[in-house]
Amino acid sequence: MSDIWQNIQALRVAPCWLIEYNVFFDYEPIPENMEWFHASCLLSASSQRDKKCFELVYEPEGDPDGQFVIYFFSFDGNNYANTTLLDTKKTKSKKKVITLIEEFMWGVKK
Repeated sequence: MSDIWQNIQALRVAPCWLIEYNVFFDYEPIPENMEWFHASCLLSASSQRDKKCFELVYEPEGDPDGQFVIYFFSFDGNNYANTTLLDTKKTKSKKKVITLIEEFMWGVKK
């Protein structure tokens, strides 16, 4: 079995949140690591209880001068057919991405 999971970025996930897709590795987006930033989505998660979800991308894909983009949504029902974009955050800082995602999951208001 591969041990690649050991390189996944650590996150403090709030109760009731489901990590649906995760290729958000604990690497900085520098030229030597761009192979880890070639995905249309790096991380997505949702909470049926809170009716919220988010998606993390890196744009442009594989570009060392790119940035992380997080889309925060709310949704109605049991699927994502009726989503509403709540906010979009862009940053080059992986540390800031982690803070923004954790605050969203934990319901921290800033």
